[in-house]
Amino acid sequence: MKRRDILKWSASAGGLGLLAGKPSTASAALPVLKPTLPQKVDPISATLRRLELVAQQATYLWTESHINLAGVPMGAVVPLGELPAVEHQLKTVSKAVEAAINFAASFAASTLASSSLLSLDSLHTRIAGLQASFDQLAAQNAGLLSLPAAVLTLLGTLTSSLGDVGTQLKQIHHDLLSQGPLGALNGPKTVAQYDALFVTIEKPAIAQILHDNDLFAYMRVGGPNPTLLKKASSLPTKFPLGDAQYRQVMGSDDSLADAAAAGRLYLLDYEGLGDMAPAGPVVKPLTGTSYVYTPIALFARPKNGRSLVPVAIQCGQNPSQNPIFLRVDDAANAEAYWAWQSAKTTVQVADFNYHEMFVHLGRTHLVSEAFAMATQRQLATAHPLNRLLSPHLEGAMFINEFATLIIMAPLTTGDVILTAPIERCSTNAAAIDWPTTSTTA
Repeated sequence: MKRRDILKWSASAGGLGLLAGKPSTASAALPVLKPTLPQKVDPISATLRRLELVAQQATYLWTESHINLAGVPMGAVVPLGELPAVEHQLKTVSKAVEAAINFAASFAASTLASSSLLSLDSLHTRIAGLQASFDQLAAQNAGLLSLPAAVLTLLGTLTSSLGDVGTQLKQIHHDLLSQGPLGALNGPKTVAQYDALFVTIEKPAIAQILHDNDLFAYMRVGGPNPTLLKKASSLPTKFPLGDAQYRQVMGSDDSLADAAAAGRLYLLDYEGLGDMAPAGPVVKPLTGTSYVYTPIALFARPKNGRSLVPVAIQCGQNPSQNPIFLRVDDAANAEAYWAWQSAKTTVQVADFNYHEMFVHLGRTHLVSEAFAMATQRQLATAHPLNRLLSPHLEGAMFINEFATLIIMAPLTTGDVILTAPIERCSTNAAAIDWPTTSTTA
């Protein structure tokens, strides 16, 4: 049996204890028939094909009332065949434990954090043992076309143990979140205090150069939301930047009119955040008071340059309430320099919230689930499109189910990292224009 086959039957044999019930006692998966189009099969095969789809539609059930994501079309349950392989579970839970260890370690002088670290260390050791057992099973059964019952039992035991680890990990994480804001972040926040959050996990190198204007511009095209940046032939009335202001940043030999005519102006507008940017402060678990705005930022390409440069930022949609900040490169002018840095921070915060809610969760994970469900409900296993799409949709339903429980629920990861109240985030996810299908083949 090939390694990929082992990974696939480990999913069907074991399931996932984190979310699913008892493991199946099924042996190796049935062989998949040669791909064929429905119009190319005989009447008996066509009947069997339709019966298969009826069974699939009874297994893959739609709901728009999923916990924490009401209004979003999702699978009501995660079918056994959509659960990840044991190897995937091992890697995922191992990374989750590493993140939780860093999280607990960031709570200085906390009795709960100290006890959590002891529990997490025990879980880390347990996962290492489970990984060693799986590696041994994989090595011993390589090349086999079917698996002995004893091996399937061992896989089921591994999966059950992983489920137990996941349950303990979820409880530890919830307990830490329930402590309230970190002591270091209750008052005024400093860079050093944020640095102190990286205890066992290495701080990203980019954190050292976040004040750099060139990096800020690069992140608009090399960051998570490059499609938000739009070429501007003129500036909207809600962003009243004057030519004198533009020349102050770009030099006296350039002008707004010239840059617009030459196609060198680019506008970044976060108006689409909508309710994800509530007016006024929002108090969040762990991070305390936070803010998110709907900024507008202007970028330009210099006359004799190819790289984008930042020009100005307005931290909200209403110019009468939000002044425009011009780019400052010289830190010697402390007041203007830090005002500009603060304006850039509003863009970064808006960019993160927009990406995580709309681009990452909504238009990637949740839209993918719609196609994963439709593929299994409407395209027979032997349909060429099913065979083509299935590998790309593998794991989509499982990870989305997991996300609704540990990211989109109150007092979970999403409730901490997203600035808006988590209920508003869920409402925005439901507002996406979801694809539908009704064709069977």
